[in-house]
Order: sequence, then C-alpha cells, then structure tokens
Amino acid sequence: MLRNLAVALSVTTDSLIFGNDERGPNDTLALVFEAASQLDPDGQALVKAVIEGIILRQHSRRFADAS
Repeated sequence: MLRNLAVALSVTTDSLIFGNDERGPNDTLALVFEAASQLDPDGQALVKAVIEGIILRQHSRRFADAS
C-alpha cells in the first residue's frame, strides 16, 4: 500500500514516513557525499569502503564496551 502511494505521488517511501531533516546526512556530510558522487567508480568504491570500515570499527567498539 505504501509503495503504491509513493509511486502514485512520485516520491520515495522515506519521504512519506520521515520528516525532511529526520533522515539523511547532516549538511557537512551532504557536501562530502556530493563531492564523492563526482568521483569515478573506483573512487566511489574507495570512499564507500573507508566509510564502511569506520562504521564497523565504531560498532565493534560499542559492542566491546557493552560487554
């Protein structure tokens, strides 16, 4: 149902559920992501790998601290 509504309105389901600033990067990260989107595919893959590595490291630290 939600998908059909989003298609009919030509919007994403996120825009139906979340507020404008509720989901997505803050302004600083948005600028960085915009710049990264201009990189070639290899550069984009590198940026993605670095970000994923940082996120995994952060999650593992939180998990270790909780134990």
